Amino acid sequence: MHLETLVDIGGQSIPLINGAMNWYKFKKINKELTNLTEQINTIMEKLEVSEKKIFIKQEVFPIIFSKILNDEQIERISVMLNGFEHIIDEEISTKKSL
Repeated sequence: MHLETLVDIGGQSIPLINGAMNWYKFKKINKELTNLTEQINTIMEKLEVSEKKIFIKQEVFPIIFSKILNDEQIERISVMLNGFEHIIDEEISTKKSL
């Protein structure tokens, strides 16, 4: 096979490889967002029955929300949501304990 033929074949397959990689990335992000949505729904359900609901909504939520808005990494956002859920589960009610 000549070098030109190899280059032609390689050049033709690049769009297919690019498309497959983009599809994989999209599926991964979609799965992660679905997991985050489920996590957020669980947190909201717990918050509604929490005795410390007012403190959490007024003091904790703005802090967590601000940090989430300034971060793009799904893993770190998930960790922040885990921390938020822990605050609800443990019914932490003072800023010092945060």
